[in-house]
Amino acid sequence: MGPWILDIRHSLRLFRRNSLATLIIVMTIAAGIGVKSVIYSILESMFLQPLPFPEAHRLVLLGEYLVHQLSGGPLAGVRYLNYLDWREQSTAIHSMGAYQRAEFNLSSAGKPDMAAGCRVDAGYFPTLKVQPQTGRSLLPAEYLAGNSRVVLLSHDCWQNRFQGRHDVIGQVLRIDGTPFSILGVLPENFRMPAADGTPVQLPIS
Repeated sequence: MGPWILDIRHSLRLFRRNSLATLIIVMTIAAGIGVKSVIYSILESMFLQPLPFPEAHRLVLLGEYLVHQLSGGPLAGVRYLNYLDWREQSTAIHSMGAYQRAEFNLSSAGKPDMAAGCRVDAGYFPTLKVQPQTGRSLLPAEYLAGNSRVVLLSHDCWQNRFQGRHDVIGQVLRIDGTPFSILGVLPENFRMPAADGTPVQLPIS
């Protein structure tokens, strides 16, 4: 009889004698492996996987530090007038776009609900080199006050709220009670940088 068979028999005897302790140890190891897997998946999606945009290695996220955060801390949002100054004066950045997160009340076919969304400026989609998979993108004139009642849908919003209908272009989606015309549907793999889960994108006007 080989020594490894003796080891197995010895281990089984110990297991029978201390089955509860062995079970707790196995469950603890399994829980530890599970937690590590979850943490790794989060880190991989946030930092290791490349962004799903052309030339993603050339993209940077700009922000501002508040005075009391100079020693460290997360980036704060950028004041819009500061952003406009950066865009006009920068010689190191080829293209620049801005987004602003917001909560909207969406209503279509009598189904109102609150959802996260983003307002984006005219440089946002050109900077990311993203085009809608259906319909068209925003035009410069649609960023002007009074012309901005148009909206782009995320792929998930198109599927979940409009059942993936191909006649969705030109349909009306009420946002905070105001009718907006649907211009297009963004690609399935499109995710707003640092602003995931945004079903609608509106122009900043």
